[in-house]
Amino acid sequence: MLITLEGIDSSGKSTISKYIVELLEKQNKIVIQLKEPDEPYRNILLNDPNVSPREEIFGFLASRARIYHQTIIPSLEKGKFVICDRSIDSTMAYQALARQTIGPNLCNIMNLFAVNGRKPDLTIVMDIDPQLAYKRKPYTQDNLEKRGFDYMNKVRYAFKNIALKESNRVKIIDASLPLEKVKSRIKGLIISKLKEEINEAV
Repeated sequence: MLITLEGIDSSGKSTISKYIVELLEKQNKIVIQLKEPDEPYRNILLNDPNVSPREEIFGFLASRARIYHQTIIPSLEKGKFVICDRSIDSTMAYQALARQTIGPNLCNIMNLFAVNGRKPDLTIVMDIDPQLAYKRKPYTQDNLEKRGFDYMNKVRYAFKNIALKESNRVKIIDASLPLEKVKSRIKGLIISKLKEEINEAV
């Protein structure tokens, strides 16, 4: 099973990613934990001030294609679970819907090409107001964060729009809730998805 975590920066994705890994390992699952984009793309895309809008899109897609080809698809084929911090929905939310560098339809086609048609089985969107997220953990001011709260609000609602269109795969979690409540809701989603996968297999 491939589970991805989405949301604006400082929404709690890293904390919840670690929690899901621990939760699955208690169920005796072999889990691979990843984060997009990987190096060397990460440093270039987030810190190089000269990155153009088109280069940004292709950079994220190239990193994604690399991760899927080298790690995600081989791991899934071996029966492992993969938890990835960001994936196809980030490009749709940040570059297509919020920044409008590329149309949503073309973005979807390019995303599917990058992942060889393998969408996540479950995507969890950590939803939170950007200003509250910033109070929890101030942004480091990378290339995306420098675009400010207005842009982050567009990204936030872009994720909500994606969840409305793909409600079977994409689930919204209120990340402003206390951590234990967030974990409880995440646990419910994971257990439900595991039961669903078992029923489909039978």
